[in-house]
Formats: sequence, C-alpha cells, structure tokens
Amino acid sequence: AWTTADGLPHNHINCIRRDSRGYLWICTDEGLARFDGYRFVNYGTAQGLPNLTVNDFIEARDGSYWVATDGGVCLFN
Repeated sequence: AWTTADGLPHNHINCIRRDSRGYLWICTDEGLARFDGYRFVNYGTAQGLPNLTVNDFIEARDGSYWVATDGGVCLFN
C-alpha cells in the first residue's frame, strides 16, 4: 500500500490508470501522481491542472492525456 509517506499527494485515491508506456497514473484529492515503478512525480495546479481534486484520467488514441478535475476537464501535456 502506498501513502503520502511514499510520495502520493493524498491518501484518498479516486482512480488508477495505466498508460501505454507502462506508467501508473493515480488520481487523488490533492493532485495527479505518475508512478514509474520506483517513485512518484506529482502534478497539481502549479503544473496547470484547473483543480487539485482529480477524478479521472484517460490516454487518447493519439497519446494525449485528458484529466477530469472538479474544476473541469483539461488536456495534460
């Protein structure tokens, strides 16, 4: 079990998705986390998300990432 002690932005998980590159994307109430098997990289409003509460994540066929937050849906680069 991973927690904020391991690097997650929040302990409440809304969604976990795996992308085509093998990364795990974890949607939390305090941002989005990408896990590469070793460490977490966190993304929040400072990185362009419209809201910290991330509800869902999807990778489109063209490889782009879409993130659904409480502040709306955004294309994530």
